[in-house]
Amino acid sequence: MSSRAWLVLLSSVLAACGQESPRSDAAPSANAATATASTPATAALAPIDVKLGDERIPFTSLLVFSRGGRALHLMASTHGLICADLSKTQGIRAEAGEVTLDVTVAPQLRPDGEEGWSVTRVRYNQITRQGSYGAVKATATDADGKVSLSLDAKLRMPGTGGDLTIGGDVEVEGCGVVPYSKEAIEREQKDMTLRVAGRVFPLRGATFEQTQPPRLRLSTEPHRCGSIAGADLGLTITLADEKNVAEHLRLEGFVLPATLATKLDDVAAVPRDPVDGKNTLAIELQGEAKAGAYAVELRGVVSAEICPEETP
Repeated sequence: MSSRAWLVLLSSVLAACGQESPRSDAAPSANAATATASTPATAALAPIDVKLGDERIPFTSLLVFSRGGRALHLMASTHGLICADLSKTQGIRAEAGEVTLDVTVAPQLRPDGEEGWSVTRVRYNQITRQGSYGAVKATATDADGKVSLSLDAKLRMPGTGGDLTIGGDVEVEGCGVVPYSKEAIEREQKDMTLRVAGRVFPLRGATFEQTQPPRLRLSTEPHRCGSIAGADLGLTITLADEKNVAEHLRLEGFVLPATLATKLDDVAAVPRDPVDGKNTLAIELQGEAKAGAYAVELRGVVSAEICPEETP
């Protein structure tokens, strides 16, 4: 289908919906509860041992929260923090004079379909790295309750002049779920099956972007238009200009060691009539692909929120 044809289809969908556009101020779902304000930050040194080279960084607070998936996010700071601070900043901080460390631990997926808890992402001040930096012993992983982790990671952070080592036995009360964006739209995809490395990943986010060429974004957690950041697993599918096929796939997320991309040769993307409300576009996806060493399979119909058309 040509880009023009996609837009003609969209025009008919929007016309049937009274020309309404998706709300950019959509509230997070009931499942995406905000962090509680009552959990105190840890006094004295936080229960995480972080060194840059041979020098220990004196973090005084440590919070643990989720973005809604299985991955857990640890925020250490030289400032005193409580869980309520996360809901104010969506879990992203950069105050003057503050040293922060964000560590993501997740059940990292391997190409053979096996998984193991690992440090998959580290952000030290303004530097972020994603990979596989050390095994994690995870004995309690409920972000709404007790979290118990044993860390042993090491990586080189560009621009710091040394290795960053992260260790310690973390036992804290979690801060709950902190959505990556207040504009996140939850759309459970009951009629769509995504398999990566043989594992099924339920999808709770789907948006359609009226770009040239158009893009379809899918994610395991709710997301806002234009971004699937904050998801355990997310896909960006670029639709072909001339035929009912998808032409490119980008695979990313906390459970992967890296962002993967591949050209698609055999994935059909056929528009269907929407059946579940206003400002939606239904697309049937059928096909398989290989993103790096990971097998990807798409089967079913996606019901995607139509994003506002971009303006120059």
